[in-house]
Formats: sequence, C-alpha cells, structure tokens
Amino acid sequence: MDELTAAEVDTLFKRLDELKELGSKNSTRLRQLIIEVKQFRELKRKITETVRQNKTKREEANKELQKLFSELKPLKQEKEKFGNVGDPREIQARIDRIEWQIITEVIPFKKEQEMTKERLMLEEQLQKALERHVAEKDEISLIRKITDLRQEQKLFHSNVIANSKEWEKVDKELNEISSKIDVLRKELKPVESEIDQIKAKIGEFRNKERTAEVTSKERREIQKKKAIADKFEEVKEKFKKKKKLTTEDLLVIQSAEEELPLE
Repeated sequence: MDELTAAEVDTLFKRLDELKELGSKNSTRLRQLIIEVKQFRELKRKITETVRQNKTKREEANKELQKLFSELKPLKQEKEKFGNVGDPREIQARIDRIEWQIITEVIPFKKEQEMTKERLMLEEQLQKALERHVAEKDEISLIRKITDLRQEQKLFHSNVIANSKEWEKVDKELNEISSKIDVLRKELKPVESEIDQIKAKIGEFRNKERTAEVTSKERREIQKKKAIADKFEEVKEKFKKKKKLTTEDLLVIQSAEEELPLE
C-alpha cells in the first residue's frame, strides 16, 4: 500500500465524518422503524386476541341458539294441541255473565240446566285457553331470547370481520416497515465497511507516523551523543597535554558523564 500524504489523510477524515453522519441518520431511522415494528406487533397481538374472544362468543351464541331452537319446537307443539280455543278474557266474561244471570234471574229449571252445562263447557274451554296462553307466553319469551341472541351473534360476527380486516391492514403495514428495515440494514453495511476501511488506513498512517517520530528522536539522540563523545575526546586530549580547561570543556565533561556510558 502506498504511503498516505497529510492531504490524503485530511480527505479521509472528511469522508469519515460524512459517512458517520450518514450512518447516524440511517441508524436513527432504523431505531424509529424498530420501535414502530414493536408497536404494530403489540397492536396485532391485541387484535388477534380480540378476534379470538369474538369468535369464542360467536360460537357460544350459536350453541345457545341451537339449544333455544330445540326448546321452541315442543312449545309450539304444546300450544297447537289446544287448538284455537279463544281468548281467556272473553271466555271468563261469558262465564261471569251466565253465573250472574243464574243468580239474579228467575230461570226455568231446564233453561238453568242448559246454562249450567254451557258454563261447565266454558270453564273447560277456559282451562285450555289458559294453558294455551301460558304456552304462548313461554313461546314469545323464548322467541325474544332467540331474537336478542341473534343480534348478539351478528354483532360478534361483525366484530370478527371488522377486526380481521384491521389485522390484515396492520399486518400489511408491519411487512412494509420490515422491508424498509431490511433496505436500511443493507444500505448501512457498505457505509460501515467503508468506515472500517478508512479507520484502518488512518490507524496505519498514525502508526507509521509514531514510528517515524521515534526513529527521528533516536537518530537525534545518537547524533547528540556522538557530538558529545567527539568533544569529550578533544577535552581528554587537552587534559593529557596539560592544557588549561575552559568552562565549556567542563560542561562537556559533565554532559559526557550524564549522556555517555561509564567506561
């Protein structure tokens, strides 16, 4: 790999900033979409539970309707066996008129016997009418229950249909968001890859720079010690020749003691 120049490294840093900004925007959008996915999944779960509850209630209503219909048939048969015996109130009024007439009027014996016979027949008819009336009331009550239950059953069914449509809508939106997440993740991969590559290049450049700094420092240190050693040799020659040492010579000796290895 060719060595990078300072200008090229500066360009890499600018590109790195651009990529980080792009990655940050995509990551923020990705986090938002993931939150939306969680929200839609929770909504979908609640709708599913609502559908399940309404289906259960609808089935319970259907079973109860079947039971009520099975009870309705014998009630109709019970009512029909009495035939059309008339209104109990009208029959009772006829009985009351006959009894009042017998009590308040002077009636021939034969006529009274006929009226008494008619009264007994009316009382028998009244009993049947009352029994039919009871059967009719039970039938009407049961029909009302069936009607109310049918309305409930229709409501549960309507709820199932409406909730199912809502579930499909949420499921569609959830799939669309999941697709967006997949696209964003694919877009982030090359960005992250390029960021890693740039960081590696910059890291390599810095390592070389540090190595170069160390090498340069060592070279300067060697040159410094060589200069001190050369001067120290000159001072030693002066000392051997018993020449007078200057202040600078003394400083050279001090530097040699500090910088050079002891002999």
